[in-house]
Amino acid sequence: MPKFVKIERSDMAGNYIDEIKSLPQVLDGELDDIDYIEPGTQIILTIVEMSQEEFENLPEFEGW
Repeated sequence: MPKFVKIERSDMAGNYIDEIKSLPQVLDGELDDIDYIEPGTQIILTIVEMSQEEFENLPEFEGW
């Protein structure tokens, strides 16, 4: 079964799941506003398995 990465932030509610190949862009996007992120904030990456169909049917992430 394909693996994906779930992204969560300790300072925000919710999470989103993206393809592992997108991880460099995901991290770049999360750290883009690093000047505004409070010290101690955690960005949590969790590897998850799901079918490609399940991934494609996830609701679209609308941002933090």
